Amino acid sequence: MKKIQLITSNPNKVGEYGRYAHDLGFSTVFEAKDIDVPEIQSENFDSVLRRKLEYITKFTFLPFLIEDTIFLTEKYSGFPGTNVKFINRSLGINGWKKLFEEGDRISAITRIGFCYLSHQHFFEGKLDGVISFKNEGSVDLNAPLNSIFYVPERNDFLENLVKLSDFENHRKKAFYEFFQFLKNMKNEEIIIEQEAQKKWDSRAKTWHEILENESSVVNFEKGYERFISVLKKFTPIINGKVLDIGTGTGMVAQIIGENTASEVLGIDMSSAMIEQAQKTHRLKNLTFSQENIETFSPETKFDFMASRGVFVSQLPATKIIDFFEKITEIANEGCYFIFDFIKNKNNGDFPSERITEINADYIDRILKELGWVKVYNESNATNRIGIMVFHKPASDGIYFATGNPLKIAELNNELKDSKKKIYFYGIEIDEIKSDDLEKVLINKLKQSYEIIKHPVLCTDGGIFIEALNGFPGENSKQTAQKLGGAGILKLLENATNRKAIRRNCIGYFDGKKVKTEIAEIECQISHEIREKYPAYELDKILIPNKKENLQKLTYSEIPLEYRTAMTELPQVARFIKVL
Repeated sequence: MKKIQLITSNPNKVGEYGRYAHDLGFSTVFEAKDIDVPEIQSENFDSVLRRKLEYITKFTFLPFLIEDTIFLTEKYSGFPGTNVKFINRSLGINGWKKLFEEGDRISAITRIGFCYLSHQHFFEGKLDGVISFKNEGSVDLNAPLNSIFYVPERNDFLENLVKLSDFENHRKKAFYEFFQFLKNMKNEEIIIEQEAQKKWDSRAKTWHEILENESSVVNFEKGYERFISVLKKFTPIINGKVLDIGTGTGMVAQIIGENTASEVLGIDMSSAMIEQAQKTHRLKNLTFSQENIETFSPETKFDFMASRGVFVSQLPATKIIDFFEKITEIANEGCYFIFDFIKNKNNGDFPSERITEINADYIDRILKELGWVKVYNESNATNRIGIMVFHKPASDGIYFATGNPLKIAELNNELKDSKKKIYFYGIEIDEIKSDDLEKVLINKLKQSYEIIKHPVLCTDGGIFIEALNGFPGENSKQTAQKLGGAGILKLLENATNRKAIRRNCIGYFDGKKVKTEIAEIECQISHEIREKYPAYELDKILIPNKKENLQKLTYSEIPLEYRTAMTELPQVARFIKVL
C-alpha cells in the first residue's frame, strides 16, 4: 500500500509515522488529513474507535488510520480512561496531585484503527509506568500526564522518552503491529502476482481458443462480449494516446486500433501474452510492451484507457486503490477509463479465493475522491461482472448528458474551430412527467449537475406528428422502445397527412445559470421503415424536409457525415459557442 491518510490535526505525526515506516523498510507515504472527529462519550475503548472510523468514512474512502490513546490507573478502576484529554484540560496537574500519590501504577494504551474498503483493522500497544511528581517544575500544562508518567526501566519521564528513536512507547508498539499486518499483506500480494503471471504465461498460446469457447469463464454472462460492446460505443470519441492495461494477446487493443486513428499501447505482466500479441496484431498504430502497471512509468499521459480482466483475474484487493491512483497519475485531463470488475465472485460456477470482489458503490466513491466522474454504468443487480466508464474532468469541458457517445463526436466536430470541448455523460436520469419540454429538461439538467458537479448540457425532445395530435411528443423515447417505427406506421395507416416536427429543447446549467433554447426541424413520416445506417428507432421513418435531402431519405438512410447537418446538432453547436 503506497499511500495512507493519517487522520490528525497534528502534522508532526506524519513525520513520526514516516520515520517508523522507514526504519522498518517500507516506502509507504503518509498524508495528514484533518477531519474534525467528534469525541464519543463512552468508556468502551473499542466502541469509541470503531465509531470514529465509521464517522471518517463519510469524508474519505481512501485508506486511512487514526489512533487513540487511553491511560488507566489501578487506584481508580481505570480512571481517566477515554477521558484523559478532558481531565488534563479541566483538573490539570493540581488535580492529578490531589488524586494520586508517588508510585501509583498507570498504563498507557494506544490503539490504531485502520480502514480499507470499509474493512476495519485494529492494532494495540501498551506501556506500563508509575506516577511521579519529581518532574513538577517542568510540567507541560497542556499535557500534564506526560510529565508525570514515569518509566522506571528507562529512568525517565514519558515526555522525554518519546523523543528517543530507540524507545518503544505505546504508540510505536501499536504502529509496529500495524506494519506487520502490511508486511503480511505485501507477501500475499507477491504470491498472487506470481501465480497470475504463471497462469497467463501458460495460457498465452491458447487464449484465442479460450475466448471463442462459450463455456469458458471469460464468456460467463457474455462478459467478454458485453465489454467489447461497451468499448465499441466509445470508439467514436476515442482520440489521442490509448493504453490497454492487461492487454493479454491484444484483442481489446486491436479493436481500438481498427476503429480509431489513435496510437494504442497494450501492456501486460505476462511476457508470453505480449509475445503472442506482437505476433497476432500488426496494425501500424499498435505497440505492445511487457509492463507491470504498478511500476509502469510512461513518458506521456493517456487520453483513453481500457482494462478488461485485470480485476477479474490478477489484482489483489489490497492493490485496488493503488491501481486507481496509478491510472489517475497517468491520465490526461479529459481521459476516459473503461474497465470490468467482479461484484459477486460466488455468482456462477467459477469460485476462487484469488478472485477480487468489489462493490460498485465502493469503486464510485474511490474514483470520485480521486477526481473522476462516472459517465457510464453497466453493473445491474444480477450480473456477476460489472462494466463502468469514468472520465477525468477537463477544466474547460462541458458534459453532454446523452445515451449516445456518437453525438459527442458529431458535436465536437461541429465545434472544432471553437475552444469549447464536449464530453460524454451517459448515466440515466429519472425524468419527470410533464407536457412542458423545458420543464423536463431543466429538471434533468439540475439532477445531472448535482451528481457530476460540472457544467452540463442536455437536450430533450420528441417527434410531434400532426395527424396524431402531437403524439408521441415528449414520450417519443418510450414509444420508440415499446411501439417502434412499425407501431407508428400502423397508427398512420391510410393517413394522407404525414407532417411531423422533430422538436428538441437544448439546455445548459453550470450550477448558477440555466439557459434553454428550442430547435425544430420539419419532417415527414415515411410509409415504410427504411434503414441503412445505425440510427434511433424513429429515425427509420422520419424524413427531414431539408433542401439537401433531395432524395427524401429517412435519417437512417443518410450517411452520418451528411446526416448531422439535418439534425439539431448544428443549432446545439451554435448554442454552445455563445455560452
